[in-house]
Order: sequence, then C-alpha cells, then structure tokens
Amino acid sequence: SYDAMMKNYDAQHAAVFSEYSPINHVLSASKSDGGAPPLFMVYEKWWRLPCHAQGECIHHGMFGAKMKERCDEAAVECHLVIQETPQRSLFYNSPAEFLVAKLGVHKKLSGITAGVAKY
Repeated sequence: SYDAMMKNYDAQHAAVFSEYSPINHVLSASKSDGGAPPLFMVYEKWWRLPCHAQGECIHHGMFGAKMKERCDEAAVECHLVIQETPQRSLFYNSPAEFLVAKLGVHKKLSGITAGVAKY
C-alpha cells in the first residue's frame, strides 16, 4: 500500500525512485554522446497541492514544471503543456506536430497531424 511504501521509503524505496526518475538523469544525458532527446510533456491539469491521491502525485504538472526547469538548466529542449492553464509550447501545436518535426518525417506525411485533436 501507499502508506506502507512511505513508512519504509528511505530504507527500501528511495534509491529505486531516484534511479528511475528521469529528472535525475537530464544533466548526464545532456553531456552524453548525442545529447539528451527533446521532450514534449502534456499534463491534463494542475492538481491541488499537496496531492491527495497517488494518481495526482505521479502525474502532477509540478513534475513537468520541475522537469522543464532541469532541462532548461542543462540546455535540453523541452516543451511543457498543462491543458487547463495557459501553459503552451511556443513552437508546436500538438504532440503529433512535435514528433513529425523531430523525427524528420517528410512534409507530405505531416498530414497525420490533421487527425489528431489539438490541445
């Protein structure tokens, strides 16, 4: 359960959470061969703080904001969208448009973005 996990967090879970949390790897990835890949993060809404349910905590827009800060510090391209706020990407209208641009898909194929609902 969540309560049991938090009770034993330091002893059993802290190292694993740290290892598998992407925010802890941005700087090292940015310095690796080829650098870190660009990110496009979309969050449904800005949940209340503190979180009151597990799903709110792990998918909270605050993680996106902190990840964007870390990426900016490491000069890693990062776009953050929080749907129920004015927070938008300045360069891309949808995740599909971002992927088309980053994957170098031929312009003729970029019509796939038309079938994707824009945020």
